[in-house]
Amino acid sequence: MADKSYRIHLRQGEFELDIEGDRSFVESYIEAFLSEEVEDRVLSEGRSPGETSSGPPRKDVASRRAVPEVDRASLIARTSKARPASNKERYFQYMLHWDGAGVREVSDAHMHECFKAEGRAVPRTGRQNFSNLRKEGLVENGSKRGFWKLTATGREKAGFSPAIGKNSGRPARKALRARRSKRKAA
Repeated sequence: MADKSYRIHLRQGEFELDIEGDRSFVESYIEAFLSEEVEDRVLSEGRSPGETSSGPPRKDVASRRAVPEVDRASLIARTSKARPASNKERYFQYMLHWDGAGVREVSDAHMHECFKAEGRAVPRTGRQNFSNLRKEGLVENGSKRGFWKLTATGREKAGFSPAIGKNSGRPARKALRARRSKRKAA
């Protein structure tokens, strides 16, 4: 005799989730989904996951979300120079800041720390901003779920040369001038 198939449809704003399968699969998926939502909300509010009533924090979540301290002075210098007009642009500038600090893949928790360092309210549209930047070809999915990294196009837009070697990391115009002056000298 076939087991009953369960189906759940969740809608929150523009986000929709359909889950269908046997009862244990649907319940485990919903439980995992809701626990991630609670953890994201708790971490965005600045509390530790253990402060919720859902029990002690899971070790893998705590290690996955460990974010280095933000260098506030360099972050403010970057954003004041770029003057982002929207949260999407601010996310891009924050990604450039982390990339300059040696962090190649960032999560929403990294962005939250940047907003807090600047004294701004943390927006609830983190995934949407990453998605919009991905549509523009500036970021791509990272190696782990929930992590993002800059693309070559994103680095070029920021003014970094895609060249490997002596000129990598230099702004593209300076690298081009350096190549031209070498040709003229030779």
